[in-house]
Amino acid sequence: MATLVKKRKLYYSKIQMRVGEHSLNKKKAILVKLNTDRYAFAKKRNIIVTHREQAIRLEIRKGYATKSDLLNINESTDWSWVKANGSDTTERLITIKDYADKFIKYKKIKQMRDATIDSYRYALNKFIKSVGSNYLVSDINQENIDKFVEDLEYSYKLSLSSVDSNLKSISVFLTWCSVRGYVDTLPIIELNRPILDDKWLTEEEYNMMLDYEYTDDRFPKMFKLYGETGMRLSEGFYGVLTEDDNGIWLAIPNEASKSKKGRTIQLNEEQADTIRLIQSLWLEGGQTNDHIKYYSKQFKRARNVLGIDSHKSFHSLRHYFGKTQVTISGNIYLVSGLMGHSSVKVTEDNYVKGFDRKSTLRDFPSLRRYLIDAKNGRKEGEYTPKGIPQQQQLRN
Repeated sequence: MATLVKKRKLYYSKIQMRVGEHSLNKKKAILVKLNTDRYAFAKKRNIIVTHREQAIRLEIRKGYATKSDLLNINESTDWSWVKANGSDTTERLITIKDYADKFIKYKKIKQMRDATIDSYRYALNKFIKSVGSNYLVSDINQENIDKFVEDLEYSYKLSLSSVDSNLKSISVFLTWCSVRGYVDTLPIIELNRPILDDKWLTEEEYNMMLDYEYTDDRFPKMFKLYGETGMRLSEGFYGVLTEDDNGIWLAIPNEASKSKKGRTIQLNEEQADTIRLIQSLWLEGGQTNDHIKYYSKQFKRARNVLGIDSHKSFHSLRHYFGKTQVTISGNIYLVSGLMGHSSVKVTEDNYVKGFDRKSTLRDFPSLRRYLIDAKNGRKEGEYTPKGIPQQQQLRN
């Protein structure tokens, strides 16, 4: 990459090129006159020189050019500022907004989930507003990140977990830029990592949700289904029911899975009937996303009446499944596959790290038999917990 140097009040871009035998490590410097004594102009023009340098180096690697082309970069390139008599360059500079648009386009090509792309776009729009739409991505520094955090906390009044979510999106974007050579140095992004209450429903809360008197009996059936299978909300609607000699299966296609990894879930008759029920109602309702979200709203209504903590949502049924299955099986790889996680690390971070025997016994008393007694190493209890998936009971 071209570096800025100053000679006799004027700025130059300095390019170094290895010449001669590789073992001699001999380099030759090429200076590109930037025709300005103003640092702001020089920095922008240095970016243009760098882009031209990188293009020639790429042609050299592909065999379309030689080292002489880089050594003679001044003769082969018509630098606009040489004619501009010291005024700002007329060449258009690629701003952070341009790169943000390219990033979103790239994620769409990679078939990232719409919800994930929306979260990236949401964070980037706020970041661009914080630093300015014409800001150069190569100029992003630690101060920009600090100001962004300040804006999120005080201007947008976001919670610490929401601030972290935005920072994670910006971190992914900047890493993407770094891999492509758009930035040289990545600023440090420190997450707050707030201590959140457990996301899963406790055994008592789960049973309360199933026993609640709903206006329609499909709701407790559905909540039970999701607590027993650990599916994501949309997967129950997009999954395909099949049956063979080994049982009933729900096939989750790749496009319906967050990790883009399809999987099959074994169901019992009751679970399969519930899938048929909710899918038929969904078809009658026009297969809209609002219909799917309606179940989440019903969950929240019952949760509020029952006095369950407001940070727990429909997704807590999935966390209930993960927590119970990790405790029952003790096999993180098995649970990761059952839940369709993108990697076993996701399972580990959410259900294994910080595992506390005392709180597990408190929240899931019927899982006592699956916990090792600290004194003599034996398993305790002899009864099966309510709500544990039938296929897991068979495996254990």
